[in-house]
Amino acid sequence: MSENLDHSNLKQVLKDFPKQFAAGLQLAENVKLSGCKEVLLLGMGGSALPADLLNLYLAPELEIKVNRDYELQSAVDHETLVLACSYSGNTEETLAALELCLQKKAQVVVLTAGGRFLEIADKQKLAKVVLPSGLQPRCATGYFFAAILQILENAGLVSGKVSALKGLEKNLQQFNFEEQAEELALQIKDKVPIIYAADKYWSVARNLKIKFNEHAKTQSFWNVFPELNHNEMVGFTELIMPACFLLLRDSTDHPRIQKRMQIFTELMKDKGIAVITIEMQGADLLTKIFSTVLLGDWTAYYLALAYGIDPTPVALVEDFKKMMK
Repeated sequence: MSENLDHSNLKQVLKDFPKQFAAGLQLAENVKLSGCKEVLLLGMGGSALPADLLNLYLAPELEIKVNRDYELQSAVDHETLVLACSYSGNTEETLAALELCLQKKAQVVVLTAGGRFLEIADKQKLAKVVLPSGLQPRCATGYFFAAILQILENAGLVSGKVSALKGLEKNLQQFNFEEQAEELALQIKDKVPIIYAADKYWSVARNLKIKFNEHAKTQSFWNVFPELNHNEMVGFTELIMPACFLLLRDSTDHPRIQKRMQIFTELMKDKGIAVITIEMQGADLLTKIFSTVLLGDWTAYYLALAYGIDPTPVALVEDFKKMMK
């Protein structure tokens, strides 16, 4: 694969990704709110992805409700901690939802790299976390994840979670993601990557799917065991697209889930469909989450290069936004 196909800094961003957690914690260390009983995150695209991963990490201690819409999908009042997340600071859906939350006197923290969100935060004197600029939103997950976790702990909504996060950078640096990812990309090339995992890890599967969409500019889909065995699986009776299944397997998955993965693999291979099992790496949940996410990032990056595509820009999204104006 030719590195000169990539005219972006994405490779360096991926190399530096483990450093985002410590930086994110520091950015939010002085954001302190009190009297909050529930949490609502407003966000779209890459700015909302961290909430799904946080819900996996924090369950069952706390659930962050996620609002991906112009309108509010849940009740909000002065006891609601609202995390208004827009990396660009100009996401129209999130701006509309933020205005509604301000009208309801919610306790708002703005997390952004600039734009209208930063202007509103300064004008309204809202608590804020200003993220480093120059990234694609999907590449700022570590900053968002750590900053939000720090805010939640400062607010007394969770405890002992920040200290666990501080060791994540070292844990991630022990893995050689690039070598494994380049090999995976070659196996996936010219096929549609379909990511399956145990229901617990739906947010990780979805995260990988999105990276294939945005880095490699290709179709990708996700689903979870055991639900997919009751419906989606039947859709592969008559295959009309070249598919490659990526099964995310955790050694602690329920034994029946592991058996389902095994049987599913046998059935699909009998039909001539490629199935790759990815063992989630790490001694703890945090490391398993982000080692898998980062492997997905690197794989999608190398898949983009294999297709001769610059992995950074998302031209269709930008063109769509212009048409919406």
